[in-house]
Amino acid sequence: ALLLTAVALIVFAGRFVGPIQRLTLATVATEKASDFTAIPIETNDEVGVLTASFNRMLSALSEHQLHLEEKVMERTRDLAEAKQEVSDILDNMAQAIFTINEAGKVNREFSAYTRELFGDVEIAGTSVLDLLQLNPSRNKEDYSRMSFWLGNITGADELQWMMSEDEGI
Repeated sequence: ALLLTAVALIVFAGRFVGPIQRLTLATVATEKASDFTAIPIETNDEVGVLTASFNRMLSALSEHQLHLEEKVMERTRDLAEAKQEVSDILDNMAQAIFTINEAGKVNREFSAYTRELFGDVEIAGTSVLDLLQLNPSRNKEDYSRMSFWLGNITGADELQWMMSEDEGI
């Protein structure tokens, strides 16, 4: 009986445990879907069905990954084109146009005329109040009014925005 049990365990191990171990090793080895290599189906039982299912799943994942990479490259191209179009528009305007962030600092993108108007100063990252040469020592009232207005338009609620919309430059 002991010998029969040992033989049954060896057959069971060879039939089920071996294929499951190979499936597990293949799963661990497949870090990315593009690394996928189909696992040979050795049996027609549940383990074979599981292996076939695993192969189909990784094949589909590999295909989705490929399409996703293509989509990302396409979107990146579209974004670069749109950015270039905006830069072209900004660079061909005879107006100083720039945006500011919530901290009141000038963002990286601005019109070419902005550089012409303000000269050879660092524009991106500069406080808009400094760029406009508003400081409390020269004109406290203008500085205070502009500082208040900027504080309201960058992060305030709608009521504050409406109350200060006539206070700008």
